Amino acid sequence: MRLGVSRPSVAYELKYRRQLEAAVAAMNADVLKELKSYQSQYAYDSAGPLVTLFSKLRDKWYKRFDKIGRELALWFADATDRRTKSQIRKKLREVGWTLKPSYTDEQKKLISEIVKSNVDMIHTIPQKYLAGIQEVITQAFIEGGNMERMTKIIERAGRVSTNRAALIARDQTNKATQQLFTANAEAYGARKGRWIHVPGKYSSRRTHVKMDGQIFDLKVGIYDSEVGRYVKPGELVYCNCQYEFILPGFDN
Repeated sequence: MRLGVSRPSVAYELKYRRQLEAAVAAMNADVLKELKSYQSQYAYDSAGPLVTLFSKLRDKWYKRFDKIGRELALWFADATDRRTKSQIRKKLREVGWTLKPSYTDEQKKLISEIVKSNVDMIHTIPQKYLAGIQEVITQAFIEGGNMERMTKIIERAGRVSTNRAALIARDQTNKATQQLFTANAEAYGARKGRWIHVPGKYSSRRTHVKMDGQIFDLKVGIYDSEVGRYVKPGELVYCNCQYEFILPGFDN
């Protein structure tokens, strides 16, 4: 008998991604606006004040993404937790189980850990974006580059950051879903799971293909020879794998 499956919410991932992409677009537009203003005030060989400009941009957008990240992560972690709880309760009712969950202190702390993980990942978007363009833009000014060239640099950096936002949304949605699903399944007495391999968009880990259908300890996972340690579904970067939890007595 198949019990609950740790399938991530496509709607949650989409909302997560769109909010990050909107923030990237706003940052991209602001940087372009500031550079146009800078160009009108300084000669092309006056690249020194750019350090001050980028310091101001970092201060502004690090804070903006921190606020966005915390709000988004809190919503996402809470919504995913409620969703997984509801899925498990529904499945248990279908098989006639009337269990009451029992959460450990470690499970109760999981929400805050997921929020921190998401915020940390979201922080990397403006960090990588601004670090990536500062040196190139400064060099462009020194070489007498025109605004058209710098606009292309910024637009390219924006596309890279937009792609990064989409990858973070997908990765964190899957990772948090697996973690919360496990915590809630364990609270109902589940100790094992059956691995479900989900292919990536462009590739699949060879080891994870072989793991498909294998039963594993929820606290341990399955040994992955490619990384040299035990892993759980969704744990590795961009791993899309899921699992179905198994309650005692339903091992077959």
